[in-house]
Amino acid sequence: MTQLYTFDEELYKQCKKELSKRWVEEIILGYRTRCKITKGYGPEFLSYYYSPILTVLKQILGNLENKYILEIGYRMPIFLDYLEKQGAVVYGIDIEPYVENGRNLLKMSVEDIDKEFLKEHNNQFHAIIERITLSRQYDEEYFLETGEHRFKNKEKILLDLYKLLRPNGILVLQDDRGMIFSEAQFVKIGFRKIMKEIPIIFRDRNGNYLGWNVLVTYQKPAR
Repeated sequence: MTQLYTFDEELYKQCKKELSKRWVEEIILGYRTRCKITKGYGPEFLSYYYSPILTVLKQILGNLENKYILEIGYRMPIFLDYLEKQGAVVYGIDIEPYVENGRNLLKMSVEDIDKEFLKEHNNQFHAIIERITLSRQYDEEYFLETGEHRFKNKEKILLDLYKLLRPNGILVLQDDRGMIFSEAQFVKIGFRKIMKEIPIIFRDRNGNYLGWNVLVTYQKPAR
């Protein structure tokens, strides 16, 4: 029987505090300056929007040292930099990245992951994380504008991510209104859900509403 985790609310509070520390804010501000960004990516960006993902990583993986973690749609590798400082081995792919860095940070679509990357990193990652890139909201907006879905082959996306995960590796998805995949597609590929969908409400330190996402976690079984 699949073990279902309950999202750890106390750990979530700790992660929000951890990601609002001054040295973490300096990572963000450094990228804002380097990439000449004037809007978005405020000093508490990670604390607001990445603390749910960090909670799941810590809750399920425990110590992040020497854990291989891939972020889909990293844009700026702010969270990856944080994870790397915790001892993780990090990679990122993005179709429109602000930052590229050799073989670890790559300009690449999740729908068309390079065959060599798949071969080199087959069964390697302890966790693959994704925030917003595979959002249902973005897909719906794109469909209303163009009459087409943003991603044409959703099962290929899931299959490639499944190949990249090691046995017992986890796929953590955090998206506006949930992600673009159906439960049947996860089952078909072989994933099992280990944490049910959780609505996450984002508020700043003054309690002002910033939006909401849905968080869900799947696992590649050990076979």
